[in-house]
Amino acid sequence: MVLRIKNRKSFVFFRILVTSFVFFTFPASSFSDEHIPQHLIDIWWACRYESKEFKRINVVVDVNGNLEQGKYIYIAPLGKIQINGFDFYGGIQTDIYGWKSKFERSVRKYSNGGIFSKWSKEGQEIDDSSVSGFDGTIYEIANYEGTFASVRNQFRLVDGRYIYSISSKHIDGEYWLEASVIDPDKIDQKIGLISVGKSKPQISGNIASFFEVYGKGFKIPNGLKITYHQPSVDGTPCNSTPTTISPKYSGYNYSHKIIKYYTNNKLEVIYNE
Repeated sequence: MVLRIKNRKSFVFFRILVTSFVFFTFPASSFSDEHIPQHLIDIWWACRYESKEFKRINVVVDVNGNLEQGKYIYIAPLGKIQINGFDFYGGIQTDIYGWKSKFERSVRKYSNGGIFSKWSKEGQEIDDSSVSGFDGTIYEIANYEGTFASVRNQFRLVDGRYIYSISSKHIDGEYWLEASVIDPDKIDQKIGLISVGKSKPQISGNIASFFEVYGKGFKIPNGLKITYHQPSVDGTPCNSTPTTISPKYSGYNYSHKIIKYYTNNKLEVIYNE
């Protein structure tokens, strides 16, 4: 099976002022999965870019908690970013699925892993020539949540610090974005590559991050803690105040279950049933 994940591009906002990183604590939860997929927190980093060329974008995220297979948790340091007019997102998931190759389109299931995806511009199609990978990379190209292409790869999620990174690569006259994750053991886990065409990559607008549950039967581990640090572009940190929200979907709002505290330049969020 391939999980049908909707509304990836929908973000709503209200303003809460914090500084350089965002810290969340989630007690064990068992709220209804009727509204899956559900963003529990969205973060819009306030620094705004105007067609800025770049070589590498990094977002650091600290994870403490049990993220074994079957939790259906998605931690997205790059929840939305626009490059050369295309929308991208990427992060780490407890459960990933995809085709064994671009051409052998049978579904392969992994446990933990990383993901990187690109949406087409409105009215345009994306074909398999726009994605490439490494050993173990799996793929999906579909149109059930807008037209998108995605690369994913497997690695184990443990407690510690992850650096989610996209870097510009020039290959055979074309520019590609290579997605990778430096894991807590300092291993560079390669996810895959997605083409951005003949022009050098340029970022426009704001970068967003999010935390999501995306599968029926999901479970947030007891005491799960997530800290999103500010993005950096070519080594320069964002250095600005983000906006955070608890989105409202399908007429149900989880914000009344989330308590936020401001301490030591961080926002601590506690989920209470």
